[in-house]
Amino acid sequence: LGELWGTDANGGLPGVAVITMVTTVSDTVGAGQLLTNTASIPYYDSQPDGGPGPHTPDQRTYTDGEDSVWHRTPPPYGEKFVDPITATIGDQIVYSLIGPYLDFTLYDVVVTDVVDGRLTVVDSRAIGSGDPPITSAFVGNLVTGTWGSVPPHSYSALIITTTLDDPTGAVAGDRITNTAVFQWSMTPGGPPQPITQINVVTVTVVEPLVGLDKSVDTPRAPLGVGDIVTYSLALSNTGTSPAYDLVITDRLPAGLTFVATEGFAVSDPTTATLGGSYPAWTVSRLNVGGFVYLTFTARVDADVGAGLTLTNAAWGAYSSQPGDHPGERIYRIPTDTVPVRTGYPALDLEKTPPPGPVPAGARLLFTLTVTNTGIVSATSVVITDRVPANTTYEGCGPAPCGEASGVVSWSLGTVDIGVPRVVTLAVRAGSALSQGTVITNTGWLTSGEGLTDTDTVTVPIGVLADLSVVKVDGPDPVPVGDYLTYTLRVVNNGPSLARNVSVTDTLPSEVTFLSATPPPTVGPNPLVWTGLGDLDVGDQMRFTVTVRVNVTTTAPFTNVASTGSDTPDTTPENNQDEETTTPLLPGLELVKRVEPGRAARRMPFTYTLRVTNTGGVTFDPLVITDTLPPDFYYVAGSGSPTDPDLVAGPTLVWQNLGPLAPGAS
Repeated sequence: LGELWGTDANGGLPGVAVITMVTTVSDTVGAGQLLTNTASIPYYDSQPDGGPGPHTPDQRTYTDGEDSVWHRTPPPYGEKFVDPITATIGDQIVYSLIGPYLDFTLYDVVVTDVVDGRLTVVDSRAIGSGDPPITSAFVGNLVTGTWGSVPPHSYSALIITTTLDDPTGAVAGDRITNTAVFQWSMTPGGPPQPITQINVVTVTVVEPLVGLDKSVDTPRAPLGVGDIVTYSLALSNTGTSPAYDLVITDRLPAGLTFVATEGFAVSDPTTATLGGSYPAWTVSRLNVGGFVYLTFTARVDADVGAGLTLTNAAWGAYSSQPGDHPGERIYRIPTDTVPVRTGYPALDLEKTPPPGPVPAGARLLFTLTVTNTGIVSATSVVITDRVPANTTYEGCGPAPCGEASGVVSWSLGTVDIGVPRVVTLAVRAGSALSQGTVITNTGWLTSGEGLTDTDTVTVPIGVLADLSVVKVDGPDPVPVGDYLTYTLRVVNNGPSLARNVSVTDTLPSEVTFLSATPPPTVGPNPLVWTGLGDLDVGDQMRFTVTVRVNVTTTAPFTNVASTGSDTPDTTPENNQDEETTTPLLPGLELVKRVEPGRAARRMPFTYTLRVTNTGGVTFDPLVITDTLPPDFYYVAGSGSPTDPDLVAGPTLVWQNLGPLAPGAS
């Protein structure tokens, strides 16, 4: 360079010498190599040429060292891409590693990618130009791609296909990163160069998140039979990806019955198909931020219990992918419940007595009516009724019912609202009860719901009896002069005890009193029995009277008997009875004829006597007497059917011709 002036000679500025050199990188230089260029100043003097002299040394020589610069050939590089950058469970994720590429040929290129464990590798492919082998393989989540060589500016790629499967455990918000590295050699079979990392790519996991909110609208609280309940379900997707194949399930509790789906809609109907009905509705897709609205009605059953909490539950399920997709995740919609309460029955027991006053000894029929004026049915309803004092139990109805130890019970079971249940109790009042006695009857009811009610009624007792007398005679007809027996039967037909009974029998003039059992208090005509005491219901008194029919009797005669008591009689017309007796009167007709009609001395005459019984009495024995005219005598042996029993002169007597019945001759 000759000389290079310093600052003194250069106006205070340093002297500068610039040497420019142009070089070319040789083809044999590999990628990523460090190229060092060193410049040095071996020496320089402080004087021009050999120095001014004369002394030696007459100048100073300097050595200032050297300076270097470095250059590195560009390293190979690659780029990684991922599609999609957000994925949900069941999605396919594809990684594409492009390169390495550069202005240099790379040899023995190996790309290695360890895929995140939350992904499942399903395929890998190595492509590009260059010398074989070009291969790819994966074992588990370790993927390897190899190239024998990669020429400058050529295209090569490793394509890795993965799926984000449910079992791998990824959840919404996870960031799945992927890093790959590669190695190469500068020469075929040469030593490997340092590992080079490819850019990191990230996939964000998104998932649906469907929630359910349930509400209920009731016409009243608490609920009663037949009420219509409206349930509303609102589902929302607050997640980061659509929900698919939603199934909404609702189960009504016992006591409620589904009526109809009133409304079913989705906020984005263009992407969703609705289907199903109770108990399961379906929605094909629910977008992020979308809603499903479902409304249905149910009716309270007629046999619903009282005071119950009826809890309705709804839940559901959905998936991360549409249809039957491998690797998809099935989600459960959390259950939401809403309760409603049923009300209670209100039971009223009304007891109706028979109209009073009721005669002592009469049958009393009590009617008990149970009415449910509440809003639900009453269960296990039982009516009990104690048999009233001074009565006896006779029956109850309808079945099932029965009496035990003086208590009558009816097991009604369920009593629905507005459907009265009627039962009856029959008792009989004591026949000996006094006028003005009061029969008190009380009924109770209970139910399975703890309800009770009672009602009491009273019935006044009146005293009424029904005495009747029946009189018979025998024999009838009766021959005059014979005995005749009258039998009197006095009966109390109730319903009450007949107190201080008396009987009167007035005999007709055609008879003569002989005796009576029991002996009368007064007699003989009329015969009066007093002091007979009381006659209970159904009991009877018997009297017999014996008389003789006077022989002078020529026509039927009537006997009148009557009875009475201190107790009012309901049927006085049967307190008297008459009995007419027909007398049997005797009557004979005798007809006599003779043959021949003209007589001559010593000529026999035949007399024929015909006796006819024209009366009502049998003559037994029949006796005939015949007196012959003067100068007539009986011819012995000529009598028919027999000779007279007695022949005394002109008098002939047949003393026993046997019985001659009425009408016989």
